[in-house]
Amino acid sequence: IPTEFKQKYAKKIIYNVLQIGVTKTKIHNKINKKDMKKRAKLIPIERIATPKEVAIKIFFLSSEENTLIHGQVINISGGE
Repeated sequence: IPTEFKQKYAKKIIYNVLQIGVTKTKIHNKINKKDMKKRAKLIPIERIATPKEVAIKIFFLSSEENTLIHGQVINISGGE
């Protein structure tokens, strides 16, 4: 985020950056299950995120309930 943006809007807008890891989407249906299992084993929690799991985090971060998480790079990747 450019410094000028931070200085001008930081007190008015809550912003965060998300780094989203492997998430089960339609494109992954084209990959055979054996390869997907191998890929999941490379992730510390040994599974791939679902779109719903990611959406819940995005919803919270963009909701009025989020009053303190600000200006962060948030990794949603199962520890990868």
